[in-house]
Amino acid sequence: MWHPAILINNFKEGDHTGSHEGDHTGSPLLVGGPAWHYNDAMRHVYLIGLPGCGKTTLGALAAKALGLPFYDMDEYLEEKTGRTIAELFAYGGEAAFREIESEALKDIAKNRPGIVATGGGTPILPRNAPILREGLVIFIDRPPEEIAKTVDW
Repeated sequence: MWHPAILINNFKEGDHTGSHEGDHTGSPLLVGGPAWHYNDAMRHVYLIGLPGCGKTTLGALAAKALGLPFYDMDEYLEEKTGRTIAELFAYGGEAAFREIESEALKDIAKNRPGIVATGGGTPILPRNAPILREGLVIFIDRPPEEIAKTVDW
């Protein structure tokens, strides 16, 4: 079992402050806390968490603040396949979707290092763990009741 290097909790959409594990000062969430600095030797920064937790929002903000590329796996999959995430699930079921998602992770991992908003199921597959371990993994811990308030399913 592996664990994320940084935990971001209490994130609220539109509020870019909150708390980090070990840092409850309310400092900006954009770079993972005051002691963390992006290291060019890192492969990627992978954001993981429940669907709707803020991976895309925080990822885009962090990439802009750090001057890094931003990769959204859902967007990548939709562009690559020409189908929405819902269509991909409906077309081949979850197992087929997870296979496509794993391939997308492999593709993105080959790109210039940046911030990656993973799909909600990316970290649950053991085959994805070696790729995620090559970078910095940040878990965005947003309560499901907060997600439900801001996401239209």
